[in-house]
Formats: sequence, C-alpha cells, structure tokens
Amino acid sequence: MNPIAKRLLSAASKYPDVTAYRTSMRSVSYSELFGIADRLSTDLNLKGTSPVIIKSRKTPETAACIIACVLSGRAYVPVAPDIPAVRLDTVISRTGSELMFDDGSFISVTKSSDTPDDTFEDTAYIIFTSGSTGIPKGVPISYGNLDNFITWISGLCPLESYRNTAVFNHASFSFDLSVAAMYYAWCGGHTLVDADTNVLSDYTGILDIFGKACVEVAVMTPTFANLCLLDRSFCAAVLPSLRCIYFCGEQLTVRTVERLWAAFPDLRIINAYGPTEATSAVCAANITPDMLTKPYLPIGTANGNAVDISVENGEIVLRGASVFRGYLGEEKAGCDANRYRTGDLGYTEGGYLYCTGRIDDQVKYKGYRIELSDIENNLNLIPGVRQSAVTAVRDVQGQVRYLKAFIAAEALETEAIRAALKETLPEYMIPKIITVTDKLPVTVNGKTDRKALT
Repeated sequence: MNPIAKRLLSAASKYPDVTAYRTSMRSVSYSELFGIADRLSTDLNLKGTSPVIIKSRKTPETAACIIACVLSGRAYVPVAPDIPAVRLDTVISRTGSELMFDDGSFISVTKSSDTPDDTFEDTAYIIFTSGSTGIPKGVPISYGNLDNFITWISGLCPLESYRNTAVFNHASFSFDLSVAAMYYAWCGGHTLVDADTNVLSDYTGILDIFGKACVEVAVMTPTFANLCLLDRSFCAAVLPSLRCIYFCGEQLTVRTVERLWAAFPDLRIINAYGPTEATSAVCAANITPDMLTKPYLPIGTANGNAVDISVENGEIVLRGASVFRGYLGEEKAGCDANRYRTGDLGYTEGGYLYCTGRIDDQVKYKGYRIELSDIENNLNLIPGVRQSAVTAVRDVQGQVRYLKAFIAAEALETEAIRAALKETLPEYMIPKIITVTDKLPVTVNGKTDRKALT
C-alpha cells in the first residue's frame, strides 16, 4: 500500500463522524466519503491499470474518486469539466488513459497511445500545464513526492496546531493549489470546504460558504483574495472564525496583505512558493508587519520541504524529494537528477528567498500558469491569422489583470477569433481584449516589437 493511502485510511479511521467534505449542496462524513471511495475502488480494480481521467465537477463523488484512485494505487489525471475536446484528446493520448470519471460514473475512452501502463506504477497524479509549443505538458507526481509534501505542509506553522479545522479551497482539482487544501485536510482529519460554483463570477456566494462552514483556514490565490476584499463583509466582524490564509500560485503583494490585515487584524498569512513540477509548494514564509517595507514579500527560507533551494545566475533552482522526474513522455526533460530550473527569477536576503518575476514569457493569471506562446500558437492555427502576439496587462503591483492579443489578419472579426480559441483553449487562457490589425510592429532586428504593443 502506498504511503498516501495509509495516511488517508488512518485519518478516516480516527475521525469517522467528522465532516470530510462540504460544498454548498452536500456534506459527507469521513465514513461516508470513504464508503463511496471503497465502492469506486472495487470498480477501478476491474477496469485496467491506466491513469484515470477525472473530469467531473466538485461533488462528494468526485472527491471520493480521487481517494479511490489513491487507495487503488491508480494514477489520476484531474482536468477541468469544461476542457476543450481537442485538449482532452491530447491528455488521453499522452497518458494512454482508458477510463474517465464524468458526472459520477466511469466511462471508457479510446486508448490512443503506446505508453506502457507500468510507467505510472509509482505515480499519484498527473497535472497538465500550459506548454510553450501549444500542446499541454503532463507533470507526473509520485507517491514519494506527494508524501514529502504532506509531511511538510502538515508541520507548517501555524497549520500544525489546528484540530478539526474547516479548510476552504476555491481551486479546481486540475490546479495544483487544490493539492495543498485536499491533502492537508484529508490527512489531518479536517473538513475540506469546497467552492462548487464559479468563484470568479460569484465570489459573494463563496463568502456565504465561508460563514456557514465557519472556515478557519483558507487556501487561495492572491487574485481570489482581492476579489473577496471587494465585499465589505469579508472581514473579521462577519467571519470571525477565519484564522489563517495559505497563499500560493502567484505573487502576493504588500498591498493585498495590508488590505487583509485591515479587514482581519489577527489573521495569520502564509506565503508559499512552488511550481507544479515540485508538488505544489516547496517553501513558505509567515508574513510579519516588518516585511511590508520591502518591494517583494519573502516566499520562504532557503531550505524548506526537504528541498534544496538555490539561486543560480538569478534563477531559482530546486533539488530534492518533492521534485518530479521529468515531463510525461520526456523523462528528464527540464529536470536532471531531480534538479529543476524553475525559470523564476529570485534572490536570497536575510535568510529568506524572494521571487521577482520570470526569465521567459510565462505568466501567472488567476493562479494558473500560462505560456503566452501557447496562446499565440493556437491563434496562429486559425485560418486567416498571419501573425499574433499576446501580452499580459499588469496593475501597479505587478499582478496580471488580463491578457491582450494582437493579431495581423484580414477580414476576421474578434468574436470569430474568440470562438475559435474556445475550441482549443480553456476559458482562462482566452485573451480579454483582441485587437486585429494589418501588421504587427517590428524591431530593427526584424522581431515583433512587443514593447510597442499597447
């Protein structure tokens, strides 16, 4: 039995009557959730050994399916329920999956890959991220990687001191921020309170979930926190149970922390850092008032999560037990002996690690990691598009507000372009503003002049 299954079963046996999973629609106890997982495990054991794609929306059955995969030693592949068909076909092909969990039941899918099943023997899950070529990259995370992460986050101050805590998660299961909330909650006997609505369009409904569930710990992106702060009821007077927020997924700014402490004076704030390739997060810092005097907030100490963190020529480099072995189908690609060059710019000072940006054109938007060239490559496939360039429009704090696309084309309407993109890209990757022009500006070297694009 893998170490994650042991952790989950131990928690279920200790806290059978505690609520394990709660949405605005339903709540189930540990005994109920694991009862569903046990039944699904029986089905899984009769249906091959390839990775299981989990496409369903957030329900107790979906949560139980994740647990069932872990208990069965079966890799799972979480994808967004509205994933474009083209992208889903790529996921199926790259994983060799023969089974998908959708709307509460298993359905067979056509295996279109020669990938051997034993490739995934030690794989807990596979998350697909944006790829610079326009094709998503699969990131396999092993049970050992995940076990190391759980040990780290469960011992993180002040999370290690909480008991029977309501832990809020707004992230999709296909976004690895959810890994932090799920496994901290379910391996510690806590309640996972999940947002089963579109949080970016209905954040007021989420605040209602906060209050009814008496959420004490929230796992979120800074973007989501800023949305919550638009509502004056997101404050200690209305939500007195909220004690701690664990941030990860994108850069946390001084301004966001100042606004949070104005609303929740006693709030503990954890600023964590880590790419998908290193199992959700590798280090974290507890933010204190004296840290607000610097332009950047620390993201952790130079050593965390049993991972060696160094800065080489300005780039953050990771080595250790949480680092993956290589991209799916490209073992060791981007990773050498569990050494991963993140592409993030950073520096160390006073024992803390800081992140200042990216080396390449990768951005974080709404918590998701996006390669701008991924969007450009898909734009260039649209008939009539001669050339494209995508930029990220940022606010004064440096956070991405929205994406903007510039397209050299003739006789193409922006809505037609947007409709074409919806066939190949998830919604969060579709630029908010699309500008069609005769030609894009170029530099003296003949390259697209991105600085001139406004």
